[in-house]
Amino acid sequence: MLYLKDYASAMKPFADALDFLQGEKGVFYGTLIPTLVTIKTKIDRIINNGKENYLKQQLIFLQSRLFDRFEKYFTLSSEINDAIVAAVLHPEVKLQWFAPIRDLTRKSVDEVKKLVIDYVADNHVVDCDAAEDLILSRIGSFYDFGDEQNSFEQTTDVLSIDREVNLYLADPFFNDLKKLKELPLLEKAFRKANTPLTSSAPVERLFSFAGIVNTPRRHALSDDHFEMLTLMKANAHFLK
Repeated sequence: MLYLKDYASAMKPFADALDFLQGEKGVFYGTLIPTLVTIKTKIDRIINNGKENYLKQQLIFLQSRLFDRFEKYFTLSSEINDAIVAAVLHPEVKLQWFAPIRDLTRKSVDEVKKLVIDYVADNHVVDCDAAEDLILSRIGSFYDFGDEQNSFEQTTDVLSIDREVNLYLADPFFNDLKKLKELPLLEKAFRKANTPLTSSAPVERLFSFAGIVNTPRRHALSDDHFEMLTLMKANAHFLK
């Protein structure tokens, strides 16, 4: 019995992470690194809690395999800069996940912040270029104030982005996605960085429900009744 309890507690971080990442709501690309760090933190806590655990060695092995598989995410390799930016731009986590892996990466907090600022700036430049083309198409290219005007505008934009990012990271109450509307530059960057491909999990779950409904005793069901029963089974949680 003690072995089973230890097994359940050892596997819980992995099971919870899989359930979370396969969720239908609130899952963004920016949740990947924080989820991996959460697994690592929970396993560290089990290993170092001082209590006897029958699966301690197995946990240490699993932890090493987890690190080997996702090494570039734990070390914050330049290959996954998009995932880093997506995580920082998620208001629920921001930079909270950085401390547990500080010793595993060569990147500093300031370098991570710069990644975010550069990403937001690049995204903003694209929008500005499109807006400028639209304006020029309307009024022509009559006005010409030299290169100094463009450099002044670019400097102003960078300062504005830097201030917005620092304000976002420093505010402990800025932890809701809805509040991103208050920072339009970050909201645009968040949408771009945190829009992953849709998951097939809900569709696969629906097929599973169809298999449960379509039993040999129900072989005479009409198409309409079969569809009705399947959808009722899939949406039963709304009736609770």
